[in-house]
Amino acid sequence: MNNEQDLTRIFDKRWKVNKETSRRISEHNKELNEKLFGIKEPKNNIPNYNENRLQRLNEQMENLRNTNRNKFRG
Repeated sequence: MNNEQDLTRIFDKRWKVNKETSRRISEHNKELNEKLFGIKEPKNNIPNYNENRLQRLNEQMENLRNTNRNKFRG
């Protein structure tokens, strides 16, 4: 009998173990953050770039208004 395993089987086994381990670590980190800091991550991790851009633009406009308050009335 030949005890050598096919390389694809070995790769698949290791890949599944690594994937499962990384998933467990990720879940553990989420639970730890929730317990220690009260941080709950949203269910969907897809960032809304337009919302973030709009928020930054509003912050910049507010900062300009505050710095130029003495120069402009309005």
